[in-house]
Amino acid sequence: MKNAKHRLTAFGCAAVMAMGAVALPLSSGLPVATAATQRSELFWDTSYSFEERAADLVSRLTLAEKATQLGNSTPAIPRLGIAKYGFWNEGLHGVANTKKGEGEFATSFPYSIAMAASWDPELIEEIGKAGGEEVKENNIGIWLTPAVNIHRSPLCGRNFEYYSEDPLLTGKISAAMNNGVQKNPGKGTTIKHFAVNNQEENRYFTNAHVSERALREIYLKGFEIAIRESQPMSIMTSYNLLNGTHTANNYDLIQKMARDEWGFDGVVMTDWYTSVDVPAITGKYTPKYPISASTGCIYAGNDMQMPGCQKNVDDIVEAVQSGEEKDGYKITLADLQFCAKNVLHIVAKTMKA
Repeated sequence: MKNAKHRLTAFGCAAVMAMGAVALPLSSGLPVATAATQRSELFWDTSYSFEERAADLVSRLTLAEKATQLGNSTPAIPRLGIAKYGFWNEGLHGVANTKKGEGEFATSFPYSIAMAASWDPELIEEIGKAGGEEVKENNIGIWLTPAVNIHRSPLCGRNFEYYSEDPLLTGKISAAMNNGVQKNPGKGTTIKHFAVNNQEENRYFTNAHVSERALREIYLKGFEIAIRESQPMSIMTSYNLLNGTHTANNYDLIQKMARDEWGFDGVVMTDWYTSVDVPAITGKYTPKYPISASTGCIYAGNDMQMPGCQKNVDDIVEAVQSGEEKDGYKITLADLQFCAKNVLHIVAKTMKA
């Protein structure tokens, strides 16, 4: 039975940390009614336990509302007093400036390839801690770094963003960066691009054929070390296919390996436009393979689809309602609630700073 332990119980905990999305975030991540915002719903009542309030909130979310929690920036749910939110920031060697025009700037740290050349995890952890402080200053929850892919060819246009051609060094430096950033309470990192993203040419539809031994010993080892030694808040899957399946739709990669085998307990997101049909990308030619399926992301436990679109939401809702296979995948309400729970848990975690 597919992921029975995690997903058959998802109904009762699908929004266990959902209250991190509300307009009145406190250290607990739960909303509290004030004199100006008296509400009758149980989840506003602090006399109830966290679990009781969370179960009450998830029971009030419609199927469509659950699906809308899985994109880049989630819409508000006014009837429940829940505000919209977005909590990530780009920038591999420094926090991307979020206050342009206001005289605010970020430190430009050395590029990843230079940091790995130091062979000094303690130094990299200090850099991560400093970067995490700037993440906090800019009111960001998750920093989309580090990139953990292996240098496979000097022709890869993003090698400067990756640490090394050596899996052990890559993993140790990545873990140090994660641990440094996450010394700042409520701030997290994103290890990417999971996995075998080693070229820029046709990166959306490349189908990488790799043996399990090569995967485990070379291309996944850095991710494994980073997860086991630093537990990053999130993983970003890659654009490419791996042995015929989009990594964003790959249950064995995301659930069986990252979560069940390595113990990852954060949120998984796609790379940008992985499951969106963008004419600027696909209009130049007819790809051999289709784009990543929204339903496949839910099936695999790829919680967030970046940046997300209405079609993603509609496809998910339709598949759950019909119980029929859509775009090659059949998903259940438990699958959807599992993903929503993961997202909302991290939202609350990032609001505990």
